[in-house]
Amino acid sequence: MNRPLRSVRLGPREVRVERRSGGVIHLRSPHELGPYPRHLLERLAYWAERAPERTLFAQRNAEGGWRSISYREALVKARRVGQYLLEKDISAERPLAVLSGNDIEHALLHLGAMYVGIPYAPVSYSCAIAGHTRERSMP
Repeated sequence: MNRPLRSVRLGPREVRVERRSGGVIHLRSPHELGPYPRHLLERLAYWAERAPERTLFAQRNAEGGWRSISYREALVKARRVGQYLLEKDISAERPLAVLSGNDIEHALLHLGAMYVGIPYAPVSYSCAIAGHTRERSMP
């Protein structure tokens, strides 16, 4: 797989070194942090506007091909999912836990919850099953 290399812009290399008791070493940059987004959804909106057809998520389909969703589609669907969650009375007081595989729908559910400010906790299927098995096997 020969891909052309591209340059990567890195920040300045200077660091301040502070040695503390117990062998702790703190490294800090003397440079101010530049502007950055307050949250992930700002970047989603940014790219949905500037590169709406660019692929955000992709996964293999049943035939071995690719299924994908663009930044624009993801933003539209995240808003719809968020509205749906609010209509189902899910809120900060009634947060969301999701038992799901790692797929596009899971990502959209996560983005939708973030979009409307609903706390979201993904639960790994294998961890949920392992916990369930352990509880059942106890005497």
